[in-house]
Amino acid sequence: MTSTTAEHSKATEYRIVSVEQISPPGDMPGDWYRYIIQCGRSKIEGFQTGNLDQVTANIEKYTESLNERISQKIYTYGSRKK
Repeated sequence: MTSTTAEHSKATEYRIVSVEQISPPGDMPGDWYRYIIQCGRSKIEGFQTGNLDQVTANIEKYTESLNERISQKIYTYGSRKK
């Protein structure tokens, strides 16, 4: 059975799993959020300050950027095909 590019990319795309408000770390001011982005077994957990709309928009842009790099096979670290 052959899979199409669209089917393959859906299985290997990063997606936002959660965004939740947390207590500020230490004595840091502002509203803080913890987010999780996942692709298969790979998981990225991060923290960001701002309001929910700003944080969500930033995470969506970041997720889109990750998926673009995967689809174009652009990697910042690691070996490259020659």
